[in-house]
Amino acid sequence: MSGGGYRLAAQEIAHLLQGDNAQRFEYFVHKVSDWGEVWSLKTANGWVLFGTNEGEQAAPFWPFREFAQQCAVAEWSEAFPESIDIGSFVERWLPGLARDGRLVAVFPNRSGESSTVRPLDLLECIGREKDRILDD
Repeated sequence: MSGGGYRLAAQEIAHLLQGDNAQRFEYFVHKVSDWGEVWSLKTANGWVLFGTNEGEQAAPFWPFREFAQQCAVAEWSEAFPESIDIGSFVERWLPGLARDGRLVAVFPNRSGESSTVRPLDLLECIGREKDRILDD
C-alpha cells in the first residue's frame, strides 16, 4: 500500500516503469502534489545518489514506495524505500539540493533512465500542479 491509501496494481507499476521519461515526470508531479509524499532510497550510510553522464550528482525520487522498491537493485540492493513529506521536500530538500549543486532524477525506471532536472525547476512544476489541484 502506498501513502494516502492509494493502491498500485502490479500491471500499473509495470506500465508506468515502461513509459517514457516525460510520462513518468508528469505522473510524478501529479501524484506527489496530490498524495503529499515523495519516496527515495536510503542505505545505512544515507540517501542514494548517482552520477549523470555530465559528471553531476542526482538524487532519485519516486511518487510511491512500490516504484522505489523496484529500483532497489544492483548498486542499490542494500537500499530501502523511505518516504519524505511533500512539505519537507519542497521547503528543505529541493532548495538544499539546489544549494549543493545537485540534480533531481525524477521517477527513474529499472534501467536508471529518468528526467533529470534542476531542483528549483521541479519545485516550480510541483507548485503549479498544487495550484491547479486547489483550483479544481
